[in-house]
Amino acid sequence: MIEHGDLPVGALGVAETDAEIFLSEIQILPEWQNRGIGTKFLASEIERARRLDKPLRLRVLRENSAKRLYERHGFVVSGETETHLLMALRLDSD
Repeated sequence: MIEHGDLPVGALGVAETDAEIFLSEIQILPEWQNRGIGTKFLASEIERARRLDKPLRLRVLRENSAKRLYERHGFVVSGETETHLLMALRLDSD
């Protein structure tokens, strides 16, 4: 659960294995979007992946505007399904 003060404003799902970290979801309620909340949690997971030297992967619906957020943070499309784009953090990204 992602909270702002005492208010639930979203959800974060992370699955970690020996081989990788997978962001299964970052969801922010529409009225709380575009305030940097998702970016804060994404940046934290990017830092953790780098510190642990593990690939960071996620999937995003093809039509979801969050794809641009992920690209700004160094993710590239690494595959696709009928409904989703699979993305991975570029190892050389800052």
